[in-house]
Amino acid sequence: MIDYEILADYGTTDNRLREFFTAVQPTSAQQVKMTPEELRVRERDIKNRARFEKWISGLLQEHIVFSLSNHSKLAAVDMAWDSFPVNNAVVPLMQYAQGRIDMAQVGTWMQDIPNGSAYLRKNDKGEVIGVDMPKFFEVNINLLRSVITRRRAAQMQKYDRMWPYFKYEPRDQTQVGKLRADMVSQRMDIMADQYGYRHFMSQAALHMLLYSKCVAFPRAHWEREIQLERMPGDMPKDENGKLRTRTKVVREGLSWVLPHPSRVFYDNNYPLTSLNDDTGCEYVGFWDVTRWGDIANNGDYFNRKRVSYTSGMVL
Repeated sequence: MIDYEILADYGTTDNRLREFFTAVQPTSAQQVKMTPEELRVRERDIKNRARFEKWISGLLQEHIVFSLSNHSKLAAVDMAWDSFPVNNAVVPLMQYAQGRIDMAQVGTWMQDIPNGSAYLRKNDKGEVIGVDMPKFFEVNINLLRSVITRRRAAQMQKYDRMWPYFKYEPRDQTQVGKLRADMVSQRMDIMADQYGYRHFMSQAALHMLLYSKCVAFPRAHWEREIQLERMPGDMPKDENGKLRTRTKVVREGLSWVLPHPSRVFYDNNYPLTSLNDDTGCEYVGFWDVTRWGDIANNGDYFNRKRVSYTSGMVL
């Protein structure tokens, strides 16, 4: 269990990390105002920042090369999945297999084709029993999409009907333990509805079936969306004529990001499954393409000045 007060005592809070990764050499005017202890801490942060940036840059270079070397297999899967499941040439064959058309109808339609009757195969009674057509083109059927769609539907059908979506069972079989488990289950079910966990799990199952693996990342450590609502009561406005309002939490919880496997990197010294129990991989991450405005106009990014336009790759 993570204790945030302990993290604060050891200097690993978000503010401390921001201070660490933005540490620069102070100017002469700033050095005059700083104490020897503050100068010593600043010098230590600058050296540690350079060391960590070199380490992170090396990891990114390694995994960019790894992704470029192995993306072709994933690209082949994507091409197979994105192709049409059924083309026009397959439709008549499917209708014939379903019994929706027969050879008599085929014989009638072939009369409209120039020299079409020459390809009809008839019995002694003159009934059409087959068609001997030359091979004009290949008829392809996308088995990958069909099989995965059925497997995905079979997997998700079991869970989409679960209410609550996450059912927690207590280890402590006392009344208090059961009540706590039920309370957590209800809270998680609310979060599942607010953040679309059922649809997200369906997408995760698709990644699992397509690529044999998927890694989901929380978008933030915690999210909260609030809005204003009118204050209840008989006085909708204050003495200045403004509406009396209060803040209301619309939803809060965790939302998830499911990046493409070709953009996920992790510690290759250990199997990816060790992420689930924290017994192997020392790091994991992903990269993605985003718009410049989403970074330049977002004050939550403290290193925006280090990001600029480029036609190459800058780490």
